[in-house]
Amino acid sequence: MVNNDYIQCIVCGEIINFRVQASDMNIPILINCPVCTSQIRGNFQSMKLKNLVNAKTINLSDTKMIDKAWSFELSAELPTRKVIKKEFTGDNESVINFELSPFMKWSMLMGSDARKSLQGSMRLMQFIDSGKWHLLISLLRIINNNKFKYALPVINRELPKSLSAYKSVSDEISGISAIHQMLMTDSGINIVIGSNALREYTELGNTIITLFKSHKITEDNIRDFDISRFNTEFLTLMDSLSVLFPKLLPILTLRAASKIDKTPDDLNAITTVDAESLNDMYAKTYEFILRHLNVIYLLNNLSSRGNTKKFAKGKTEEEFNKYIGFNKVQTFLIQSERFSKPIRSINNKIRNAIQHYDYVINYNDQTIYYHDLNKDSSLTYIQLGNMVIENVSVIFYLNELIYNLDRIQRSFALPNDFKNTKFTLK
Repeated sequence: MVNNDYIQCIVCGEIINFRVQASDMNIPILINCPVCTSQIRGNFQSMKLKNLVNAKTINLSDTKMIDKAWSFELSAELPTRKVIKKEFTGDNESVINFELSPFMKWSMLMGSDARKSLQGSMRLMQFIDSGKWHLLISLLRIINNNKFKYALPVINRELPKSLSAYKSVSDEISGISAIHQMLMTDSGINIVIGSNALREYTELGNTIITLFKSHKITEDNIRDFDISRFNTEFLTLMDSLSVLFPKLLPILTLRAASKIDKTPDDLNAITTVDAESLNDMYAKTYEFILRHLNVIYLLNNLSSRGNTKKFAKGKTEEEFNKYIGFNKVQTFLIQSERFSKPIRSINNKIRNAIQHYDYVINYNDQTIYYHDLNKDSSLTYIQLGNMVIENVSVIFYLNELIYNLDRIQRSFALPNDFKNTKFTLK
């Protein structure tokens, strides 16, 4: 089912038609007027147009006077077609303007799996909307602020409702582990990090604990990992993600269905996020990754060379510190080493163009053209949004490494007779 609404740009007066895919979800709108390019924002709540910015609604009684309009498809969960101009007069008007709804087009693409393909992304949205995402982030902040006694009863209240292996906790390390498991198993975050990520994370944790028990990770060298800084920045980013994920929901749907590179022409647009927001989040996630890749370099040093300060290619710590940004990634992220991970979404040319505002946006075609040192490249909104999600997946990988190191660091404060018994993996 599709509802039709009409608005008018308050800058140029152009008429815009919204074909809205029926949904119980809040549908964010971030588009640009096809004529004057002014940004138009708003959202549909219970299929009612709300909070409209830079446009005004047109009464249904007035729509009979409209003979043409720019038509956008809107959907919270699904990709849509790009904007087109429609004529509402003439003998063939009903034939020319006939269209299937976004869901019908998605059903034709996915067949009997159409509804099933939406379940993963919907689970993540429901977790965020329920407030549980923010609750878990708040609990981690409370513990990081050395206020575990306030977090403890809330953790134990939530655990019976969770898929976590923990049913109750009494100490700080188990509390952090329980919150982490709730985030990983209850939230639906696997739609972002990948269906096999939890198995990979378990293996990573076991490897890190082996380094700890073999005394390669010590009370002295664990300070090299700057755990506190990572945790602070990660939790701040998590707040942003709770706002970003609903805007990227159609892209998450494509990823879950393995259709990100196979979108037909009538499903290759997105109206829930704009180019500037995508550029901004790509830059933020890019910089976050580059700031915190040291955890991989240092763990690889321990695993491959037995010392956090012995770097790949025989480089000393002083030589390592001379490398910056993307050059450090190219030099020290050795894929054959245990903790390395391919990071295909890091593109320094795109990042440089964003930083210097050296790009042009084709709003109607939803394509961004980047220029960096005489080399041009382009990305659609969906392609850039997918790169943002890939970056977020890398950040969760880094968080998994830090999470295990954080528990080890906290274990050093335990009495000696508790260190081996209290610190266990579940």
